[in-house]
Amino acid sequence: MRFHKSQRKLITTLISLCALLGACAPDDAQEKAAVTPEDMFTESCGACHSVENNGPTVAELRVLSSEELRAGIRDHPTAGDISDRLTAARIDELIKYLERQ
Repeated sequence: MRFHKSQRKLITTLISLCALLGACAPDDAQEKAAVTPEDMFTESCGACHSVENNGPTVAELRVLSSEELRAGIRDHPTAGDISDRLTAARIDELIKYLERQ
């Protein structure tokens, strides 16, 4: 396919602009990894799992074993299967956070 000189210049400019914008955009993987398990729990779970609300508190969750926590995450009574939304590694981080509390 042959392009006119002005078309080649436009295409080159657009490609350069896209590359520049891509370099400036945050990397979702890095952004997600920067969220600590504590922040993840507070933002995603804290609305229900606090002293003022219906779900078990962190103190109540920390007495559960890793297997019980994993089962609760997998078969959550109100949020469904949380493992559909979190990677296995993030779930492991969340469980380790709960076990440290």
